[in-house]
Amino acid sequence: MKKDIKLRGSKWNLHHAVNFGWRRVLQRIIQSLSGFLKNVVLITEDDDSYSEMSNRRTLAGMGFRTADELVRQMVGTGTPELDDLLGGGLEAGMIHLFHGDGGLHRDLLRMAVHIQLPKERGGLDSPTIIIDSCNMIKIEDVTDYAFEFELEPEIVMDRIFITRAFNSSQTYDLVMNHLESFFDRVPARLLIVSGLPDLYVLEQVSGERLQELTHMATKIMTFTLQRRLFTVVSAQDAGQQPYHPAGGKALSSCAQIHVHVKEGKHYFKYVLAKHPQYPVKRASRTKPVRFGETLPLSFFLKE
Repeated sequence: MKKDIKLRGSKWNLHHAVNFGWRRVLQRIIQSLSGFLKNVVLITEDDDSYSEMSNRRTLAGMGFRTADELVRQMVGTGTPELDDLLGGGLEAGMIHLFHGDGGLHRDLLRMAVHIQLPKERGGLDSPTIIIDSCNMIKIEDVTDYAFEFELEPEIVMDRIFITRAFNSSQTYDLVMNHLESFFDRVPARLLIVSGLPDLYVLEQVSGERLQELTHMATKIMTFTLQRRLFTVVSAQDAGQQPYHPAGGKALSSCAQIHVHVKEGKHYFKYVLAKHPQYPVKRASRTKPVRFGETLPLSFFLKE
């Protein structure tokens, strides 16, 4: 005989009550499991997100960028012929190696002045840091370029920070031990390292000390990537290979862009010898006439 029981004012038999009770129990178990599994999924997603963000920060510190973050930032050099040769100018995160005749340092000084222009005029309103191992600074050139770009010469010179090296050991110390502190104190976007291997060549350094050039080239490359700098390094030509930079394979490998400069009596010739996007290209420009120089008769006969 089935025993009747009352549940919430309704008459249910024991069989129905048992079935109803098990259904409620099963529903609660399923709801609990669903909530637990949902939480597990959320925790897993959070862990993945945290791991991904951590990896992004780590890779960003090493100079990596994701595809959506990669923007090619460029700034003009102040020399239209060079800008055309380089596809727009200097590129952030790249080392631009200029090598050849000593007159190329005038182009580098022009870059140091041009980058001080405001953004609407093609500059970055930025100071420049120069590590000079070849005595490239010429005050009269800086003054001329300041007037050319309609800037105040004294203000321009105040925003060019120069440190000199007089032997190869000093060059190594400045690059390896002081580069970070320079940029921590000065918010510069342009780094010029003039004559990086020149003192090593002059001192005829050989053997293990030549590895210092490899260390410096690697340091400059990594530092440029991390801080997204516009970096220009200059070098003289190798003695036995006139169209190759001094400093060996390390400097050539670390510099992504190579420009060879040849200076003639009335012109400069440029060869884009290495670039990650462009083939070998050439350009030239005439030398500007300086005050105090004797002008040829043909100059006055021009219509």
